[in-house]
Amino acid sequence: MEKIKVKGIEILKFVFNPLSTNCYLINANGYSIVIDPSNMSDYETEELVHEIRNPNLYIFNTHGHFDHIVGNGILKKFYANSKIVIHKNDSEMLLDPNKNKSYIAGIEIISPPPDIEIEEETEYLICGINLKIIHTPGHTKGSISIIGDNFVFTGDTLLQETVGIAKDYQNAFNELIDSIKNKLLILNDEFIVLPGHGEITKIGDERAFNPFLN
Repeated sequence: MEKIKVKGIEILKFVFNPLSTNCYLINANGYSIVIDPSNMSDYETEELVHEIRNPNLYIFNTHGHFDHIVGNGILKKFYANSKIVIHKNDSEMLLDPNKNKSYIAGIEIISPPPDIEIEEETEYLICGINLKIIHTPGHTKGSISIIGDNFVFTGDTLLQETVGIAKDYQNAFNELIDSIKNKLLILNDEFIVLPGHGEITKIGDERAFNPFLN
């Protein structure tokens, strides 16, 4: 587990499951927020639950691939009133092992249905933290990024010095690059990028060094 502090907000980063998928946790003011619960094993779940401080739990899925949603159902068992949030375009992936690609990995991952489906750009004020949800399609049709105060969770859209795979539908890669350039690179250089895999980076570093963006 890694602790990241951004303007007084503590974000915990975990790396779970065989695909080394990043999971993030914020605890504050009576609420907890989990971004991409990738916990698959009992040990991983125990590690994550040990750090969750509040039963009022929001679960955000940046997209519907199985390695990012595998912990949805597990957390629902621990926190019955938790809310799963995903973009409408990826909501069917939660319920379909073919669409979330778990069958390809030889397993069957089925999540509970979403409690909240995002359709348009929206903002949530949770635990005193303002989170802006933007649609950043390309990796999947319903990929989202979540913008906070000087940090952004990018899922598998923007990664350190690379970008997510985008070949699931026609023109997906071009759409991915457009999402990054028009919706993420407009953030200031010091914005902390918290990706779905790999190391944390900054918008300025990606603008300067990411070979896919130059």
